[in-house]
Amino acid sequence: MTPTCISTNINTDMLTKIMNKLDSLDTKLAQLDSIQHSVSKLTDRLDSFYQKISDMESKIRDIERSRIFDTQLVSDLSKTAESLIFSA
Repeated sequence: MTPTCISTNINTDMLTKIMNKLDSLDTKLAQLDSIQHSVSKLTDRLDSFYQKISDMESKIRDIERSRIFDTQLVSDLSKTAESLIFSA
């Protein structure tokens, strides 16, 4: 083999290895894009869940306030009814 032939083989081998590495990197980057897309979708769903939980907590607080008000109202009505019954 001549030095030019050896040099060409080495360059071809190196280029082949470089191309294989680049193909491997491209495949891994595509996988990372897919993973990033999946994580993004999961993040969106979690944000939606957090919002729904926050809305539910707000509704529960409203119901609790309403129950306290109703309890006080019933107590006041009972006292009024008792006073009317006993005063009659």
